[in-house]
Amino acid sequence: MNVPIEKAALLKLSVEERYQLIQLILETFKEQQDENPLSDADYSELMRRLDDARANPDDGMSIDEFANLVRSRRA
Repeated sequence: MNVPIEKAALLKLSVEERYQLIQLILETFKEQQDENPLSDADYSELMRRLDDARANPDDGMSIDEFANLVRSRRA
């Protein structure tokens, strides 16, 4: 199923709401462990990174900065 997600709609959410959305999505991976290859160690690492992002929101980069970084490495 292809569900279109508009960036503008996501930007209307607060940072905390976006973190909650990420948490919810990650929990769905855990709940469907039999259907995906995410190990307990991988899940724990994702949760650690999410906790770190919450604790240090200014340490990361925006999605645009990340996209530009990826594009620059492809060139």
